[in-house]
Amino acid sequence: MLFRSPPEFLGVLSTVEGLGAVVGGLMAATVLARLGEVRLAAAALIGFGLAIGLNSTALIGVVLPAGLLAGVGVAFYFVAYQTLLQRRTPLDLQGRVFTASEAITTLPYSLSIGIGAAIVGVVDFRYLYFATALACTIGGGLLYRLGGEQAPQPAEAIEVTPLPPLPAGAVEPIAGG
Repeated sequence: MLFRSPPEFLGVLSTVEGLGAVVGGLMAATVLARLGEVRLAAAALIGFGLAIGLNSTALIGVVLPAGLLAGVGVAFYFVAYQTLLQRRTPLDLQGRVFTASEAITTLPYSLSIGIGAAIVGVVDFRYLYFATALACTIGGGLLYRLGGEQAPQPAEAIEVTPLPPLPAGAVEPIAGG
């Protein structure tokens, strides 16, 4: 059983998941061309949810293939998400959109780590894995059914009105710049 392994065994699990991420990264462009960004992200969530659900068994023979699947799911999700942001965001707004995207994903992730650390000593890890698997699978299923296009569509141009220039002297120049 997995939970009897020494802490160093996490290195093996991380390596297997990393291998899955490499495989997923190599396959992502082909799958993206077939499904489109939204449906690839949905499929990635479903696959990741399945992998986390399998991890709740704590059996080495199940957890190792699940690690591969989790790695593929993570790679698929990030390729789909970043591609969607790039294709749907005008070039002059991409810096702002990417920064906002990072902010709205980092905070919940950080909070989940804190909450997980607080409850892992009270709730059996299998229930936590099951809850994560259920959330990912339901979210991915809904995204696939309700939010997906059949194939990638060209990005539509969005009219951006530039801001008027600031009056002279309103902003002091940065020293050395």
